[in-house]
Amino acid sequence: MKVVRPFKWLISGQIFVAIVWAIDISLRPYLIKVILNTIADSPHEKVVENLWVPAGFYLFVSITVVIVFRYYDWVALKLFPGIKKMICMILMDRMMDHSHQTYQNQFAGGLSNKISDVMNGVSNIVRLFIDKFFSQTLALFIAVYTVWTVDIKFAFALLIWVILFLALSLGTAPHTRHLSDKAATARTTLMGHIVDIFSNMMSIRLFSTKNSEHGYLENMMDNYVSAEQKRDRFFMNVHALQGVSFVVFQALCLWWLIMGVKMQTTTAGDFALILSINIAMVDCLWIISQDVKEFAEHLGNVTQGLRIVTAPIEIPDKPNAKNIALSKGKIVFDNVRFQYNGMEPLFKNKSITINAGQKVGLVGFSGSGKTTFVNLILRLFDVTGGSIMIDGQDIRDLTQKSLRKAIAMIPQEPTLFNRTLLENIRYGKLNATEKEVMTAAQKAHAHDFIRLIPEKYQVMVGERGVKLSGGQRQRIAIARAILKNSPILILDEATSQLDSMTETLIQESLWYLMENKTCLVIAHRLSTLLHMDRIIVFERGKIVQDGTHDELMNQPGLYKSLWEAQIGGFLPADEDEESE
Repeated sequence: MKVVRPFKWLISGQIFVAIVWAIDISLRPYLIKVILNTIADSPHEKVVENLWVPAGFYLFVSITVVIVFRYYDWVALKLFPGIKKMICMILMDRMMDHSHQTYQNQFAGGLSNKISDVMNGVSNIVRLFIDKFFSQTLALFIAVYTVWTVDIKFAFALLIWVILFLALSLGTAPHTRHLSDKAATARTTLMGHIVDIFSNMMSIRLFSTKNSEHGYLENMMDNYVSAEQKRDRFFMNVHALQGVSFVVFQALCLWWLIMGVKMQTTTAGDFALILSINIAMVDCLWIISQDVKEFAEHLGNVTQGLRIVTAPIEIPDKPNAKNIALSKGKIVFDNVRFQYNGMEPLFKNKSITINAGQKVGLVGFSGSGKTTFVNLILRLFDVTGGSIMIDGQDIRDLTQKSLRKAIAMIPQEPTLFNRTLLENIRYGKLNATEKEVMTAAQKAHAHDFIRLIPEKYQVMVGERGVKLSGGQRQRIAIARAILKNSPILILDEATSQLDSMTETLIQESLWYLMENKTCLVIAHRLSTLLHMDRIIVFERGKIVQDGTHDELMNQPGLYKSLWEAQIGGFLPADEDEESE
């Protein structure tokens, strides 16, 4: 109701058209009856004169129907795109509130496919309900009344046949919906896999696995085809039964009409009226039967889509959540406990304080908890115990929007929108001027490569920024963070994809960016942490060391062994490698 309420006048227009169509189904056959009876009953010299009124009215009805149907086209032009737009905006708003984990567990292609299914499905359900089910039902009652004027037995026969026809359609609808639901699931899985193939095309080329992927895709395609065939085979059997029922019904009507002619109780006009309405009704009911299939398919698609889209928000804002009141940027982990779903706890009773303005390096093997540590600060996940405070405010009491506005993050593998470079950099500050964007790009040493591109800042970067190198994407991400200029800064291997010369230049910009900010820096290249105020060392979700570089080098422990083991300034990949 929330979706269709803004379109109530357009929907009223559709209902009007449906009523006109339902009347027309019986009105023009009735006028043909009048015309034929007029021809049969009028003297030869009076035929033309007597035909003027019924023929003229028939022409008037035909013109009116044409005009009304063009009005329907205008209504549909306004209504259905409007419904699709509203649904898309509602669903995307909902989806963007889901947690980070939702997107880790779902194919991007599958999610976009579900949005499309719901968007198209709801508009088609509205169309089918008004254009088909409502109009066809109304047409049925009018037709029953019309044939009743000829003989009541035709009305009863028509009504009974229609009831049996529809009972078969509606009785099989639950199974139809079940089969359509399975087909929709298979289609979503297939499309998600196709998107996954396109996203990993470079890996397919590098490992020469085209044949393997082709075989995997063929198996999924077979599942999809099988689901569709099961659904369509069921429809075919139902339609066969309905076809037989119409042949029996039409044969009965023909018998009665012939007997009526023999007994001189049925006119030529009655003959034309009954057969015309019967044919019109069977067309209507075949359409309804097909529409039940389409309706079930759309309902299955919508149900599938809404199952994920409308799932409860995993990390909601509290009803009374407030905007963050940031003064200094002090971060406190107070007895924090955290574990991923069904997994061993990563953090157990972790307590640590990061003072305002501190530059803190985070060190440890992959999987030791560094990224989870910063993700908890960003509230991409919720703690399972304890609390995280920023300037004395529990982040669960704050709006997520204000919390993340106060934090700038440069990820290890930044992704970009398929938009211009200007728009991607401006994402850090949506109202930034072009001059501000260029200044940020210069500080991030991105301007140097941008000015060599013919389109410069107006170049489209491709999906996820694929037209740029890894180092170029990192510089764009750094420019974003410079433009955002948030009080808290998180760097996750922010220079890992840069060459040494560019990294040296970028480090100057980063130190400028880090001034008067609370900074958390994840790095495998330990040399980048030499000037940190403090270094925190993680191992299996625990903080095992905490101090400056000099302090940690003067005590036995993991940090010293990592420093001594690093090759070319990088950490070994894991603990086994370190021990080799």
